[in-house]
Amino acid sequence: MKKINLFLIALFVLIFSANAQEEEQGLMPNDSMALFKVLVTNIKDIPSEGDRIKFINPETQTEYSGISDAQGRFDILIPKGELLEIRFLSLGKDSTLRTLTVPDQPGGITINYTLRYELPKTITLDNVYFDTNKATLKSSSFETLDNLAELLRFKKTLELEIAGHTDDVGGAAPNLKLSQNRANSVKAYLVKKGVEANRLKAVGYGLTKPIDTNETPEGRAHNRRTEAHIIKE
Repeated sequence: MKKINLFLIALFVLIFSANAQEEEQGLMPNDSMALFKVLVTNIKDIPSEGDRIKFINPETQTEYSGISDAQGRFDILIPKGELLEIRFLSLGKDSTLRTLTVPDQPGGITINYTLRYELPKTITLDNVYFDTNKATLKSSSFETLDNLAELLRFKKTLELEIAGHTDDVGGAAPNLKLSQNRANSVKAYLVKKGVEANRLKAVGYGLTKPIDTNETPEGRAHNRRTEAHIIKE
């Protein structure tokens, strides 16, 4: 069988190899399907458990995915010749790392794929919205929060601070209360989705931590945000 090697120096490393024998029991490559043996680590090469990695065909939206075990590993069969985007479930959204094409070569091909990455420590939860001057979540927020709850169910040791922020319209005290209530609403939603309450800390910062000007509508919209901060991995 042929052997292919490719190394990508960055946050992740790819090694393609074709093996004559598969010693382990389980999934086997064949003439149409390549076997991906995935290892997920952090940037210090420590195996990472509970990471959902997706291989998605951007044209057909066909998805192949797996979740890393305690050794940071999972196996998955993917059709040969597929052009795929590699995505991982981040804080409330999927993040695309890169694309690759699965080799289309005769025989059984095994692809040893080592992915090195770490979750960002802070991320703004895009598409989390509330009713005006209230802490009621809009339904358009649910997809992002459902994804975040899914991540927390996989990453069982992860603890987050849910941080609420506002613009400066209405004064300091009302905005502090509003931001706290909004952070509480996000926490309550995640708990309802099965996340343990003791893994979540809700904090309202009001208008004290702007990331943009409050002199324009666009700037104020940027300042009205909900963030997730990793406080324990």
